[in-house]
Amino acid sequence: RTRELQETQSQYLHAEKLSAIGKLSASIAHEFNSPLQGVMTILKSLKKTAVLEEGDRVMLDLAISESERMKILIRSLQDFNRPSPGRKVLMDVHTAIDALLLLCKSDFQRKGIAAILDYDRRLPQILAIPDQIKQVLLNLLHNAADACPEKGGMITITTSHEEARIAVTIRDNGIGIEPERIDLIFQPFYTTKPAIKGTGLGLSVCHGIVQTHGGEIRVESRPGEGASFTVVLPIS
Repeated sequence: RTRELQETQSQYLHAEKLSAIGKLSASIAHEFNSPLQGVMTILKSLKKTAVLEEGDRVMLDLAISESERMKILIRSLQDFNRPSPGRKVLMDVHTAIDALLLLCKSDFQRKGIAAILDYDRRLPQILAIPDQIKQVLLNLLHNAADACPEKGGMITITTSHEEARIAVTIRDNGIGIEPERIDLIFQPFYTTKPAIKGTGLGLSVCHGIVQTHGGEIRVESRPGEGASFTVVLPIS
């Protein structure tokens, strides 16, 4: 019993560290926003007033484009860390996924993971608490990335809808999950990852969020054949 309490306390402290890192990231993003706006103003002014060679103009356009991408990334960090109002609003799931993929981009590139999008372009908006749904999807993306092989990793994100519900499926080509573990993965503090990588809280929290929204999470996996997590949510 003492050992269980010690493990629980360790997991809780690790979760608190992750929360603190999230807040620090949002704070840094806020500090970067002001100087970035200044740089973008200067670059756009140069584009309008300076006489440039064609090669220089191309480079300037590239600098403005990359600055815009940084601006979107900063906004995504700030929005993700902003406390939930606990109020459901209309939410575009594709916009949320695109923003989360920006957050994951450097991690995916470092691990050599390709992200494949298969969107249902007629997907309707849903009534949900946006930051909570983002938390669910981001956790599933991180889990998929951790499961992918060192070379040739692939994550496929598929969206679809039927009548009053939508579905988001995140599929990886990783190691898969053993059948006897599938029923355990949503239990609090259960994890197959080393302690340094996971708290075992992620899927349990995700399951609770999706249930609160009146939805469900489905899992399909075979050892060595990857895993597929599908989040099903009501439209309203």
